[in-house]
Amino acid sequence: MTDMSVQDASPLSRFLRMAVMAGVENAVQIHIDRGDNLNARDDKGQTPLMLSAARNKAAICKLLLAAGADAALLDPSGRNALGIAQAAGACEAASAIEAACTLLVAPCDSDVFCEPAHVVLDEQWVQAATDPPTILLVDSAAQ
Repeated sequence: MTDMSVQDASPLSRFLRMAVMAGVENAVQIHIDRGDNLNARDDKGQTPLMLSAARNKAAICKLLLAAGADAALLDPSGRNALGIAQAAGACEAASAIEAACTLLVAPCDSDVFCEPAHVVLDEQWVQAATDPPTILLVDSAAQ
């Protein structure tokens, strides 16, 4: 879990929200390039990653994660983006988020905890995430 609570989050741009929900990659990329806060929340406490996960927008999920969106943030009901995707039956989005978590966190004895905001991602990660079965593990301690 991360320290940023729903109450402390900055408000989500309504235009970024629309671009995410519509699944328009170019529009989302414009917001990323402008430096919009990818962990901002809408009036229901949802981040752009959560919104794209719920609507099975896997390409948007990958784009947001590659740009630094935090998959560990929780919505007001205590679910992260992966949990939201799974609950919505959004298999492609869940797979994209799960792949990002797998790529970012080395296996351990306990449950895997995904916190991509602490890892620098680049175009190679995006390629690895879209071309299974390539597996790329990143040592987060070395970052």
